[in-house]
Amino acid sequence: DTSCRSLPGAILLFACFIVSCLQAEEPTLNYSTRSLLNEILTEDANFAYIPGSQFQHDLGADQDVGMKVLDNANTRQDVHSWFRLGFFPLFQGSFSLDGPADMSAIITQWEYNSAIGGVRLSQELAPLGDCRDASMAKALANFDICSPAFHYLSTPLSPHLPDILAREVKEDDPVRWFFFSEDWSIIEARIDETLRPNSTWLQRRRSESVRAAVPLYNPELHTLTVVYAEFFFARSGKQWARVLAPTLKLQVYYKLFHIVVDVVCAILVLHIFYSEGNEVRVIVIESKRQRMTPFKAIFRHFTQFWNGVDCLCMIGFSFLVFYWIGHIQNAQTLSDMLAGDLFGQRTMTGSEEEKAQALRALLDHVEMSLRHQLTVAYIRSICLFLVPMRMFKAFSAQARLSILTRTFTVCANDVFHFLLIFFTLFMSWAVCGIVLFGNSVEEFADFERAMNTCLRVVLGEIVWHEVREEAGPIVAALWLWTFCFVNSLVVLNMLLAIIMDAYTEVKS
Repeated sequence: DTSCRSLPGAILLFACFIVSCLQAEEPTLNYSTRSLLNEILTEDANFAYIPGSQFQHDLGADQDVGMKVLDNANTRQDVHSWFRLGFFPLFQGSFSLDGPADMSAIITQWEYNSAIGGVRLSQELAPLGDCRDASMAKALANFDICSPAFHYLSTPLSPHLPDILAREVKEDDPVRWFFFSEDWSIIEARIDETLRPNSTWLQRRRSESVRAAVPLYNPELHTLTVVYAEFFFARSGKQWARVLAPTLKLQVYYKLFHIVVDVVCAILVLHIFYSEGNEVRVIVIESKRQRMTPFKAIFRHFTQFWNGVDCLCMIGFSFLVFYWIGHIQNAQTLSDMLAGDLFGQRTMTGSEEEKAQALRALLDHVEMSLRHQLTVAYIRSICLFLVPMRMFKAFSAQARLSILTRTFTVCANDVFHFLLIFFTLFMSWAVCGIVLFGNSVEEFADFERAMNTCLRVVLGEIVWHEVREEAGPIVAALWLWTFCFVNSLVVLNMLLAIIMDAYTEVKS
């Protein structure tokens, strides 16, 4: 009876929490901003200009045309050229080319996003150590010590925010600041001094990556975006770049509907605390009557599966509320920083040291807020699985709705043993793919990518052309056909048979 009475509240909490997550995250806003900035940096930041080229003549362009884009930056010289001719000129509206900067000018760059303050250019260094073969390294390359940088031996997976935020700028990392209030000639000379292949700032032997960070403010949406453009230098000789643009909302609540939904969620969560508190009070009273330790009785209560789900829900929502309040405070702090004297105009004012300190404080706080926002997203995603589990608790008290939950309970043991066999076979084919195709097919370049590729094959995506070009049609066909037959046609159908057998038993 108690489970049935809790069903409407569980369904309402699930619906309200889903709406709250969508209102808080606003994925369309974040994706559109990121895709815009990514396309601008990868397509419009041109370099390798050729004056008077035939291509320029064919286009009828009045200005010189850059023949390379970000994806063509394959050497250290290209990194210097891309920043000098492609990246920084995108902010030309912030620079004064012929005279001192106009401090009162308000120029919006990149559609509705306006660059704030300047650019932080940081370099991540690898530790120096002994070469694998010191005598040969000295004889053939004149290297006394080496810097392996194992983390960047191969091309990484697609850009992801956790990796950027985890590798925060350390105090001993070389950092250069470029301010939009300075003349372009000063910025241009500083770029040459910083990024030329023979510069003292760019430590060729130890450098793992060079990362530029630019804060952008959108007055229409009241959001703050940090554009990261980063180059990685692998010791295998490969060099690659990636662009990332995470966005923070500086006004968390700007819709009354969002506030109402969160208030309803808070009331329903408080009701869970109230209900569980009453149950604990009854347990404590009963334990005293039975002369049992209250802690032992409470522990026995919450170690039961469905009661444990309620306990995890309370813990998860407690953490979510705590971090969500911190997220709101971080957004307000950033708003106050941007409204201050230094950031109150289009360009920064003050001495170079004051501008560096202000821009460092802003970027550090933005990155801390992004890490905080990422933690909130992780906690919210966990709660998104715990809330439906409370619905399943209510389903278990109803005959028809409980068929699904009881089916999982009956077949759990068989499914566990099935997964042991499945993953053994699955990993065997994945490692076999690394051995056969890993030297030239990116999808099998390492274990993580090979596992993802094999999972896509199980789900129906075929990588035939890539593997055939590397290993030949016979070897590729043997690997692909045997993998699809064993894992897709036989093993997965065995899983379906196990589940259907348990379902038939429960329903009968």
